[in-house]
Amino acid sequence: MVKHLIGAYLAIGVLMAPFMRSNDLIAYRGFETSYSYGMTLASIPFWPSYFFSIEPELDGSSNEKFIQSIGKVLRYREEKMFTGKSNSKTYQNVEIVYNALGMCILAEGAKVKVDGRNMVQAFFEGNLDNPELRNIQRKVMKKFDDYDFADIYHAGKKCQKKYLARKKS
Repeated sequence: MVKHLIGAYLAIGVLMAPFMRSNDLIAYRGFETSYSYGMTLASIPFWPSYFFSIEPELDGSSNEKFIQSIGKVLRYREEKMFTGKSNSKTYQNVEIVYNALGMCILAEGAKVKVDGRNMVQAFFEGNLDNPELRNIQRKVMKKFDDYDFADIYHAGKKCQKKYLARKKS
């Protein structure tokens, strides 16, 4: 009986592996395929952590809620084993989120010459006196409203393409 329960538990884990990999930080990095799949297979025993959790989303209703929800998304990524739990991967999570937000700020036309994290903090924590910058702030918050980590990453890539295309022309 115990063997059947263990087998069923692991079988469910194998079935969940593609879903865990699609939401894993490793899926967003340029690691070798064998390393990436190996890490996914190593996370099979942790499938309940993935299956029974709800990933937080960004809340674009106000500046305060937006910043708080960024913290919630990053804490969730830090706490879950399948998202890559270590100091270097936590740093990667932070960089992915702030770079995505920064790229979208630049893609909307902001002329800011600071790195991604400082730009995002200045945009969402400070008081913007310039009406054009406030308009960009609202556009970015509206764009990222209800986005989870995967959505943030993909939106950042789209904004990067938009920004680079605009910069070339």
